[in-house]
Amino acid sequence: MFENLLPVLRRKTEMIVQNGTTYITQVPVMQAAKVTSNNYELSDRVDKLIKWATKTVAPKGHTDSGVFYYPERLRNLIEKVAFWYEMRYTRNEINQMCYYGASEDINMDEILFHKKWSDGQTIWSQGFDKDTFLETLEHEEKHLLYEPTFPSRMMEGLSSRYQVTFQKIIDSKTEQEKIVAEFPTLENLDEELALKNKISDVINEYCDDSYLHHELLNCIMYRIIDHERSRVGPRRAMLFAKEFGTDIRIPMQYGVDTSDPGLKEQIEFYLSLGGSEDVDCLINYSWRAKKNQPLEVEPLRKIMARVGAQRPNHVFLENHATLESGKVNVLTNRSKPSLPKKV
Repeated sequence: MFENLLPVLRRKTEMIVQNGTTYITQVPVMQAAKVTSNNYELSDRVDKLIKWATKTVAPKGHTDSGVFYYPERLRNLIEKVAFWYEMRYTRNEINQMCYYGASEDINMDEILFHKKWSDGQTIWSQGFDKDTFLETLEHEEKHLLYEPTFPSRMMEGLSSRYQVTFQKIIDSKTEQEKIVAEFPTLENLDEELALKNKISDVINEYCDDSYLHHELLNCIMYRIIDHERSRVGPRRAMLFAKEFGTDIRIPMQYGVDTSDPGLKEQIEFYLSLGGSEDVDCLINYSWRAKKNQPLEVEPLRKIMARVGAQRPNHVFLENHATLESGKVNVLTNRSKPSLPKKV
């Protein structure tokens, strides 16, 4: 069985009244999407997210006309960010960072500009870094790419009016994050019920926004893999996963090409970025003749033994830890408070 790494969001709400205090807990229930050796297409995951977001998120902040255009705009944003990442890390740069068999030695600055900035930074790397790219996006696009602020503005409104306290807590048994709202129990049962519904609504809205944010980044990573499936895409997606905090195991799962002369280097590159050895991989995903064609699945540890790959030593890991001068920071509003925030 091909291990699933593409969750489907479900939730359940629990309420407890204790010593004059009411506790409402929103518990995420991550149910596995059915991903097997013959049901694994990344493009289907993109379609699924867009369908879910159009039904769940779009109606909350758009007119009927806006909802109509929402799927197209969301898909365009996914493709736009994926294309930016391809331009940022060209095939030649990928080959230099993690060999895949290319023989060309291309310097983008020499080809396009024939010069460098005075501080030594190349025009190419400065012109295509994350901060510069984000500044080119529309407000709504930035809004989707940045992690929602917790507590949200709606939560803060309830906190000031009803003395509601919102917290994120890690469940000691499941190790899952859950949201707990705490407030003084109201004597009027109708008011208590109305407040409970308001709290559930704002928690659900925050969870929807948070889920959309994380899955949107995942979908961008899927498109990076699929745009250049043969060797380059998965390597580039590993860099994206490290920088944006998505699941770095997925590019490795979809990146095993048995004809790749740099497969050993690719696995060690993946491990140097913090990847786990405990993952099952689809074999030759890039060479399938049709969608969901049955493919062989093999544990990464077995592939490592066959090609002689090993987890890099500490010196190698330190050399790769920053990728390029701070390019591994996850997008959050906290790092740039001036950027648009979710409410």
